[in-house]
Amino acid sequence: MAAVGFSSCGRYVAAIDKHDKHRVTIYNIQRKLELVTVDGSKSEVLDLTWSKRADDLRFVTVGPKELNFWHPADVTKKLF
Repeated sequence: MAAVGFSSCGRYVAAIDKHDKHRVTIYNIQRKLELVTVDGSKSEVLDLTWSKRADDLRFVTVGPKELNFWHPADVTKKLF
């Protein structure tokens, strides 16, 4: 894994692999369910951090030359 981060609410974890496209996978921990996997950045990912607000599901991925802001609802349209 390139980066892993747990949401502030404790229900979700996002993981980024070391594949060429640095796929982002979001899991619902309580339901033991993979919600979505999408291609991330072609650049290396160094870190992933969720918003500190418990009701905010946005997170950011950090690379050597870029920041990518994510909102899982934009990809999944709903979270379980």
